[in-house]
Amino acid sequence: MKFENIKVGDRIVYDTGGWYSERVVSKVVRVTPKQFVDDRDCRFDKINGRKIGNRWHCCELATEEDVKKFEEDKRRRFLAHTFFNFARNSSNLYSLTTEELEAIYAITKKYNRL
Repeated sequence: MKFENIKVGDRIVYDTGGWYSERVVSKVVRVTPKQFVDDRDCRFDKINGRKIGNRWHCCELATEEDVKKFEEDKRRRFLAHTFFNFARNSSNLYSLTTEELEAIYAITKKYNRL
């Protein structure tokens, strides 16, 4: 059995599936003789790591690299979303200093977005 020694607190990684599928890292919060449950309330089979109710999605034990990448991606999404909401209101942009606008311009010019 692939996950026979899994315990509460272990981290797993899997794809959520669906239209907006994303790779997530979660913690195991409950273990039964045949299954384990993560903090997103998804159940997995201890024999093969397959998600209960969706045999196409499997989990794996998360490595430190998986956790680091997940946290970095989560931070990038937060920053992008925050900037998008800030820039959506033009009065916010006019409140920036010339130096701040120059820094934003340099970034957009670097990626040829203008």
